[in-house]
Formats: sequence, C-alpha cells, structure tokens
Amino acid sequence: MSRRLTLSFTGSAGTALIPAAGSDAKAILFVDSRYWQQGEEQVPKENWTVYRVGASGGSGRNDVAGGWVDYVLDVSCSLKMV
Repeated sequence: MSRRLTLSFTGSAGTALIPAAGSDAKAILFVDSRYWQQGEEQVPKENWTVYRVGASGGSGRNDVAGGWVDYVLDVSCSLKMV
C-alpha cells in the first residue's frame, strides 16, 4: 500500500508499521534524515508516531530498514520478548 494512500506523507522513502485493527497502539512511520521535518509536518499525530532513523545523519534504504529493525528489537527487549 502506498504511503500517500495510507497517510498524507508525500516523501519518496519511509517504512510504515500499522497495528492490527482494534489495537490501541499508534502506527509508526520510520523516515531517514531527509524526511525528518517533512514527516513531522505531514503525518497526523493523533494516530501516528514519526520515528527518526539514521540519527548519524545517514539517509537511504539501509538507514530506514536498519532503523525499524533496531526499533522492533528495542521494543521486544523491553517487553522481554526476545
């Protein structure tokens, strides 16, 4: 599904994690440093969280993919799921 169809983010790169129906969790959009500001401005904050990846200033597919993998591992460890 297109990022543009799912939310109003018009950037050309980003990865979205959308929780299952009925969940109280917010959806998450992972964006690299090229889209930090644009993501914050365009994504509806009531249902979404923008997660900045590539904190070292990196950009591109590897930073976005690495960012959401790191996020999932961090959450899993905090919930003692790993």
